[in-house]
Formats: sequence, structure tokens, C-alpha cells
Amino acid sequence: MSDKDYSHAWRQAVLQYRQIDKNPDDWMGTDSSSQEARAQAVSEISRQLREIANSMKDLKPPADCQELQEQTYLFYRGLSDRYNGYSEALGTGDQDKISSAANGINDFVSDYQYTISRTIKKLNDKGNLFRSSWDDLSKPLASKT
Repeated sequence: MSDKDYSHAWRQAVLQYRQIDKNPDDWMGTDSSSQEARAQAVSEISRQLREIANSMKDLKPPADCQELQEQTYLFYRGLSDRYNGYSEALGTGDQDKISSAANGINDFVSDYQYTISRTIKKLNDKGNLFRSSWDDLSKPLASKT
């Protein structure tokens, strides 16, 4: 895969990520008090993140982008797993588990934003193909209740 093709596909995945509303309360409409509805919304967020991860898994990056490819795949896959854990915590109704899972999502995103930003920086000039898309990402705000 050429640098141009890979960077385009990579930026498309970032765009898909941005388009996911990662706040489950926004998905629920008038049923915002139901833990079951919130768990279903979180499960759908997890599913969408998994789709992005699966699309990233099949990309064939240029050799010097392999680390970026791996880190980005792990980000989407791991975030999907974190949202799945949040959904499971919601199912228990245990506020400590729910809060811990929500904090885990935000901590995971923060850690990976740093890791991937560092990986992009190591690409030197080629990193410009990825940097602006990645730097604009914001932390998903999972509800803690």
C-alpha cells in the first residue's frame, strides 16, 4: 500500500471514530434514566469501534508505518473492549464498577493519544500525513453514573 493510500485509509478511520457519539446519554433520548438502555447504547458504541478496528486490521501499511498501524489498531480494539466492559458494569448496577469502567475509558484514550502522537512524531515529515487528524481527537466522555 502506498504512503498516500495508507494515510488516506488511516485518516478515514479517524474520521469514522470522530463521527461516533461516544456519550451514551445522547443515544438514549427520553429513556435516559434506564441502566438497560444506557448499557445497550454503550454496547452499540463498542460495536462501532470494533468495526473500525477490524477495518484497520486489514490495512497493509508501508514498512515505516507498521508501528503506527499496530498502535492504532490496538487503540480502536482496546477502546471497543473498554466500552464493552462499561456496558457490562452498567448491567451490574454497581456504581463503583460503573465509575471505574468510565474512568478506564478516559484513561485508556488519554494514554493512547500520547502513545500514538509519539509514534506519529517518530515518522518525521511523513508524520504530517497523520498528525492533524490525530491531534484533533477529543476524549470520549463516558457517563460516570
